[in-house]
Amino acid sequence: MGITRSFDRNEVTSTSELSPWDRQDLLVRARQAGVAVLAFTDPVTFESYRGDLQLRAAVEGQLYLMSVFLERAFQNADALRRYLTSTREILVAQAQIDGRHPLKDEDVWRCVRESVPGFLRESRNLIL
Repeated sequence: MGITRSFDRNEVTSTSELSPWDRQDLLVRARQAGVAVLAFTDPVTFESYRGDLQLRAAVEGQLYLMSVFLERAFQNADALRRYLTSTREILVAQAQIDGRHPLKDEDVWRCVRESVPGFLRESRNLIL
């Protein structure tokens, strides 16, 4: 996964109601939540994660915050969505956490191990 072409901030913000600075702030907050998820889970195995209710609640809470910030940042910004391919899994995790879909520990763990690091790599170039 990665950014497939150069980023044009005018393309991303031209049809959006958010200012570029608001969008930047939301992306920074999403990245901060992602960093927290990785800090919580870095030394942890899936079995440990699954058995630790407090850790699961902390991780799910940060994933939820990430998804809220990303949904807001992507509002009316289809161009931005193309640059961040890892966000789909994060938004799916939010739907699971919200109860719109069955929450499976395996899906959340895959999001933690694959999508969050992917988002952090892909979004690094979008922050001013």
